[in-house]
Amino acid sequence: MTAVLFDYDGTLHNAIVIYGEAFRRVYGQMVADGKALPQTFSDARIAHWLGLTPQEMWEDFRPDLSEADRTVYSKAVGSAMVTLTLQGKARLYPRVPEALDALKNQGFTLVFLSNCPQNYMDAHRKAFGLNRWFDGFYCSESFDFAQKTVIYPHIRRDYGKDFIIVGDRDKDMAIASTFGLPAVGCLYGFGSREELSSAACLVETPQEMVEALVNLR
Repeated sequence: MTAVLFDYDGTLHNAIVIYGEAFRRVYGQMVADGKALPQTFSDARIAHWLGLTPQEMWEDFRPDLSEADRTVYSKAVGSAMVTLTLQGKARLYPRVPEALDALKNQGFTLVFLSNCPQNYMDAHRKAFGLNRWFDGFYCSESFDFAQKTVIYPHIRRDYGKDFIIVGDRDKDMAIASTFGLPAVGCLYGFGSREELSSAACLVETPQEMVEALVNLR
């Protein structure tokens, strides 16, 4: 049985829908707190941080902030995203449920791995009924927000087999290149074509992703 390790945000979930709103809310609070100047953020700029760990995001965005402030505002963004998810505002990409149904019907083992907190993962499991598709769930918070290349050996050990990797960022491709695995790069997500260039194949839609996985099995 072929196993597939899925990234989530930018691969299955169109995270900018809730991340954009959550980030802008929290940035407004930063302005009110005197920690930032008023500024407008495009979705493209905000999407640049999707796929990063919280530490990486704040180091890139506001390295001048104290560790205490980063922690407060990072938790606020995460909390807002969970709230928006439970309010029904999160969105999977079109045709993702049908794609996951097709893979399960063809006997694939599907495992979830995301650079996210536990409560975020749990909220999405509840909101979208992810348990019907995924055989396992891993979030980076459970590994002290380690890189995915550090987390992957734990998943490999748990399942006793290697995986095909599916993702939209270079961090997903790094698992494949580090461990000599095939990868599918999702161009409809938030990564660039360049950072996905090492993938065995690139896809434009979830339907194409299913076709690619069937051909790679």
